Amino acid sequence: MERIGFKGNQSISIRCLSELHRKHVMSIPFEAMDVYFRIPIQLELKAIYDKVVVKNRGGYCYELNYLFYALLSHIGFNCYPVSVRIYNEENLGPDFDHMSIIVEMEDRWLVDVGYGDLFVEPIKLSAGLIQEDLFKNYKIEKVHSGNFLLTESLKNSNTFIKRYMIDMQPRKIDEFLVQNKVKQKDRDSFFVKNRICTIATQDGRKTILNNEYKRTSSNQIEKMYIDDEKQLLRLLKTEFNIELQR
Repeated sequence: MERIGFKGNQSISIRCLSELHRKHVMSIPFEAMDVYFRIPIQLELKAIYDKVVVKNRGGYCYELNYLFYALLSHIGFNCYPVSVRIYNEENLGPDFDHMSIIVEMEDRWLVDVGYGDLFVEPIKLSAGLIQEDLFKNYKIEKVHSGNFLLTESLKNSNTFIKRYMIDMQPRKIDEFLVQNKVKQKDRDSFFVKNRICTIATQDGRKTILNNEYKRTSSNQIEKMYIDDEKQLLRLLKTEFNIELQR
């Protein structure tokens, strides 16, 4: 709880879930620097906890959502990981391309603290309902075989784009191991080809993508070119509170 600055009451409620989710995405960066530096990513809870909580790092989807799932389960939420296929324009990625979490209370909620640039608050699994988030709008559509489609639009737009497809079957962490290896080793993997670190802020987002640092704040955009690895490590420390020893 200290890692994300949560000081509220722990209760099985959407209020508690929303606060946990919001504080997580604004405290722990989505980052895959271990792939860039060729450090193996292990999907074992103790290893993830040591990396993200003890060493004050971030992580990518399997790490962050699996750790968040463990936290929610510890509190007492009825929840489970699910397999998600991400859209690249109209093309869907493979099964286990991404991990999200379903939380069941009076309603079902989609939780995802490990995507990067996505919703800040949990999304209610209610088909056709447009849900306003801090920076964007989201909509859930029910599709074939009981799956759900998540779509997203900018605040000032009525055009929703496909973000990902959710398979509602509960999954175990071992089912994500193959894709976790692909993400780290395949030369076509986004994380092999790019270095990425990003975190939401109260009024925008901070992002490192390859050799560029960008900060958006109240519709203002600030950019900086990253000259070398020394500057990269300095930005990770000052802007994301991540300290990597090289």
